[in-house]
Amino acid sequence: MQSLVPLHPCEFIDEVRRDFIDNINRWYPSDANALLPGHNVSADEQLRVVHAIGCFLTATHDLASDWLGNPSLFLMGPITETLPLDGEAVILNVLFPTDGQLPPICSLPVAELHDALRRAEDVNKSLMRGARPSRGASKHCVGEIVYESVTKQYGCITGWQHGPETSNAAATDCDEPSTQFYVTLPPHYFQRVTESSALKTAILTKGAAWNLRRSWPHFGRYFEDVSTDAMAEDERGDMLPTMLMLTAEMQVWGSARTIMSPSLPVELYVQILRELPVKDQSTLTTIASFLSTSTLLRAAALEALIWEGLYQARYPNCDDANEKDRRDRLHGNIRLMFIERRKTDREALRLLDLIRTDPENNQGLASRIVQEMSFDVWDVLELEMQLAIPKVFRNPDTDDMEEDTAAHALPRRFWAKALRGAIARYYAVKKWIDVRVHPEDQSFDDVLLGFSAFMDFSPKETIRQLDEMAASCRQRLYNQGAQVDSGAPDYDLVALVIAIRDFIHHEGFAVASGQSFMNPLNQFAHHFLGPGRSETLPMSINWVFSAICRRLGVQAGPTNTPGRMFCHITSHAPQHGDMLFDVCTAAPPVIFSSNDVATMLAEAGMPADVARPDAVLPAELPIMLRRAAYNIFSATRTGNIALGNSGDTQRRADYAASVAIAVLYDPQEAQDGQRGFIQTMPQAPSGCPLDKRAVLSALLPEGLAEGRREFQAMLGFVPLTRKEGEPPKRRSQPGVEGFVGQVVTTGPELGCILEWRWVQRDDEAPVCAYDVLKQVGILPYQFENIGILSFGPLTAINARRLRRETVNFDQYFEDAVIPSEDGLGGRLIPSLEMQTAYPDDLEYGARWTAQVLEQAGRTTEGVAAH
Repeated sequence: MQSLVPLHPCEFIDEVRRDFIDNINRWYPSDANALLPGHNVSADEQLRVVHAIGCFLTATHDLASDWLGNPSLFLMGPITETLPLDGEAVILNVLFPTDGQLPPICSLPVAELHDALRRAEDVNKSLMRGARPSRGASKHCVGEIVYESVTKQYGCITGWQHGPETSNAAATDCDEPSTQFYVTLPPHYFQRVTESSALKTAILTKGAAWNLRRSWPHFGRYFEDVSTDAMAEDERGDMLPTMLMLTAEMQVWGSARTIMSPSLPVELYVQILRELPVKDQSTLTTIASFLSTSTLLRAAALEALIWEGLYQARYPNCDDANEKDRRDRLHGNIRLMFIERRKTDREALRLLDLIRTDPENNQGLASRIVQEMSFDVWDVLELEMQLAIPKVFRNPDTDDMEEDTAAHALPRRFWAKALRGAIARYYAVKKWIDVRVHPEDQSFDDVLLGFSAFMDFSPKETIRQLDEMAASCRQRLYNQGAQVDSGAPDYDLVALVIAIRDFIHHEGFAVASGQSFMNPLNQFAHHFLGPGRSETLPMSINWVFSAICRRLGVQAGPTNTPGRMFCHITSHAPQHGDMLFDVCTAAPPVIFSSNDVATMLAEAGMPADVARPDAVLPAELPIMLRRAAYNIFSATRTGNIALGNSGDTQRRADYAASVAIAVLYDPQEAQDGQRGFIQTMPQAPSGCPLDKRAVLSALLPEGLAEGRREFQAMLGFVPLTRKEGEPPKRRSQPGVEGFVGQVVTTGPELGCILEWRWVQRDDEAPVCAYDVLKQVGILPYQFENIGILSFGPLTAINARRLRRETVNFDQYFEDAVIPSEDGLGGRLIPSLEMQTAYPDDLEYGARWTAQVLEQAGRTTEGVAAH
């Protein structure tokens, strides 16, 4: 028996090469458009095979081999249509890079090959270039449906070019030069037609449209819909289209009637691209098409100004440290920065899907995104929060009822919002830690800035609001002739701060009275900078005033006057001293004659019971943070303010205040029994399910770790749908009548079953208990209380009401089944998280719907999620 000797890798490569060369000569002898008779191989598959072989041979051997001939035959021919992005990304950059790292034993000069590839690319693109014939006008155009008389087939015009001028000596100026049209004729790619007389405009039936798209793999590159601009009547009298709507790429090359000339200067193409709407996704697609087209258009698409506009529109938010590193590392190349941000977006969305589908591990995944990516992914998460929801939950009067529903839209929106909130809260907690550890480097802005993060608002957006307000104030001062430059001879600090206060009052800021004074949102910037500015607290008004002053060069800070709050203004003018200013009234400022605290207290008229230095001097920032937190606690404890969804709002407000107190926690204060800490241990509410590790872990940094380990385990209690390690609940024994997603009523109150479990009392047999999601929260029903639950129908109106009124609805449910208008047999579809916890309930609910409809004498045909 002859022994087998393994081939050396190089010998094996040579064998494969010879086999490929034999195939390429047999399969693809000369004509790039020739199809193989008798082989069940589509034109697309043939071109991909040829491209793969060509790349292999190019990377492993000599390009000057006899079989090769023109390199564009096996490289640029296939990829122009089949793989349109490979020309730059694979062929030029990988197989023939410009850094000198050529493939093994490559003898063809790289510059020569580059030129050959570019020329081939330009030839293939010529079908979309050029100007219309200068003499006369053709009646056919790109996108037109035509009948080709030679092959007797229906197809679509995909391009055209000038043919040779007529050689007839008797030709006149009225003669139209020959035009060659490229027509897609299934199942081939392009069929050249030299005379327009061979083409006849045709109508596009549904069957013809389906066949055209099925037979041409690249259909979606050039056409995106039928056009209603051109219609014709068929034999039955129906109006059908005769044109296809061009994609952005084809529209850039030219509309149905005109084609752009490649001779235009690159600056004009740059201007055209800059005029495209930067927030439209099709703009990015168009620019990508330019990059993969010709050298001229690629140069236009690489212009930094174009990418600057895209970057600013797509990414208005960023993590400052990450952005600096990105800019330094990429040398300020805005296009590369954009590409890197897109990669970060994709990774964040991948992790977000894992957070949604793997609740047992979502804390660690969220922590990675929050602490590493941070505000770099804020904008992509906002897009995720705008996914089209199921139509049953849309308002027919205000929402688009035609837009297709995104897969798992509701839970995806919920987790995107929860993740954005965690990013904002982590940022806020880090700021508060800086306020405590390094107060000298912070400002009063950082005290109230973070509270709104606990309502899922970005602190950076609050900063932008303050910047815009300061700019408006500056413009108002300029119009009034007030001097803002402290170095100017007519600078008057007293007049300036009074004018700034007037601006604050003009903007509608005023102190609340009555019950509205105890609204906990009075310390939340998103509220008092918006609809709540007319009824807020003196601290909030002083915060806005101080922020504007600092942006206008005035040093201002709050006092910690008991029962009141003033603003201390530092004066550097020799003619008068510092000032104590009441921002909330029209009282003139108190101008101190001395920096002596006793004198200042006397001049301010402070009574003896408030005679403390920070009653007239700027207070320490940690003290102001503690005061703001206690203001919130005082408001939430009253419980008499109508806040809409007051339960969730109060829990979040309490959470914000407790985190602020935890940041300021001093172990010595707890040991001495000082008030408040144990009662304010941070507990993330159900609307903040990702905070346990992503946010609350920030309360234990190195600078604050001493003395804090004893309450580490107490931080961040978050109710989970299914506890870690708990097995799924199976319907293995009788007694469970309800299911997750079933609608229940208790009198006028509407809810739905969220969970069920077995409970036992004393020596009695176990019974099934239910947790019902209602407007007030998740309520348990067990033992005697189960009898008050009634299983009811689900109408579209009630489905929208449940989603609108219940907290975290989008986390638990993603669609609804409503078989009829009266809601009989209707039910909610649980999210994947809930289906994992209760794997039998989705099928059980479907059987329940069928049974209910059958008992009512109705059919179950067509019952599906709406």
